[in-house]
Amino acid sequence: MFFSQNKRINELKSINSMLMELSKLYLNRSLIQDNHQFEFLVFSKNRPIQLFCLLETLQARSKGKYTVHVLYRAEGNRMKLAYDQLRSDPFLAGVHFIEEVSFRDQLIDIIDRMHGSRVLFFTDDAYITSEWNVDSMASINPLDAVFSLRHGKNLTYSFPYAVEQAIPELRKMENAHTDALFTFDWQSQELKSDWSYPLSVDGHMFLRDELLLILKNCSYATPNTLEGAMQLLYPVYAVRKGVCFEYSKLSHVHCNRVQEDFQNRFTGKHSVESLLEQWEASMKIDIGELWGESDPALERVFSFCKR
Repeated sequence: MFFSQNKRINELKSINSMLMELSKLYLNRSLIQDNHQFEFLVFSKNRPIQLFCLLETLQARSKGKYTVHVLYRAEGNRMKLAYDQLRSDPFLAGVHFIEEVSFRDQLIDIIDRMHGSRVLFFTDDAYITSEWNVDSMASINPLDAVFSLRHGKNLTYSFPYAVEQAIPELRKMENAHTDALFTFDWQSQELKSDWSYPLSVDGHMFLRDELLLILKNCSYATPNTLEGAMQLLYPVYAVRKGVCFEYSKLSHVHCNRVQEDFQNRFTGKHSVESLLEQWEASMKIDIGELWGESDPALERVFSFCKR
């Protein structure tokens, strides 16, 4: 009991310290370094062929300048070899791969070293659905709004909660770029909804300076526990506008589960082992089958082709 109470006290102290640091940041916006450059950080574990799919769709369908980092974990000799093959692929020469040793320490170090001021997280079971312009995000201030690649008119079903979900009013923004953007209110939605979840580590944009303060003051050891820890700041982020494209530019194939932190839903359509076997046979996921506005309720099955 004593140790449990002590841990809780330390957590509250950490939260209080983080809120004080964030308050200083918000009160001194003029000192924030925002160069409108974009950094993409992908979390990957035991999914080389799905990671390759995400990276391939990012390169093929994302216009504009950005830098990609991959923090990955490979368990077992076969997985390590698969990731080594992926890392050495000339197609991915511009991607920065970092093998996970200590998730929290490495994550802070990676973001601390980033040159760009705007950070988007991705997970390796995702893919880009259609072409989009990275520069569309340039006009969005991350301290005022939460930009999401996952949201759009087609997000009428929540896979994590297995429920239909209402779409809030989407208001078209005045935007200098060709891709139309829409704003919506996070707080207007029921809690068990993708439309009431601004703090996601999958396709959402954060300001680097603000993110670093959060990362340094939260306790976590994996991408899932990171996302859980970030929910402490829900009241701060929920009052910001949500921003999205008319239709989702990022979708997922929830075919397997590689983490044990939470019992997240998955379809079981492709096991980790069966996908590793496809990779070892010099195959890749056919991204031609992963195009256009996706139905979030669809239990998608991959097609494969030669790498």
